[in-house]
Amino acid sequence: MSGQFNPISKKIHIEIELDGIKTDNKLQTSHLHENYFETNLYPIASFDGIVSETKETGEVEAIGTLELHGVRQGQVKLTGKVEKTKEGVEQISYFSIKLSDYKIQVPKLLFLKINPIIQVKLNLIWETPK
Repeated sequence: MSGQFNPISKKIHIEIELDGIKTDNKLQTSHLHENYFETNLYPIASFDGIVSETKETGEVEAIGTLELHGVRQGQVKLTGKVEKTKEGVEQISYFSIKLSDYKIQVPKLLFLKINPIIQVKLNLIWETPK
């Protein structure tokens, strides 16, 4: 995962290598990469947005466009917390993805239960350029 944040313009850009996303179950992770995210075709997801307020500690929110599975959706909201650390600013953010919005098919098999809306947690460390 990589990204850039400009505290003056409040613009944020994040790129996520989808192969790096893991679940607690190795087989489930494999299915997620191959059958849903199709990481061989769409290896990266990206978010471009504007942060509502620049701060080093506290609640934060960004609204922008998420590109996933070759589909761009606007008005995606990331919420979370930031905290100043010795490495920079740590950010933990959350957002939801409705799979059908990104043309990701959910199987209709009875023995597979996949939520059509998945919750995503991002853990970022923003470092000050040297």
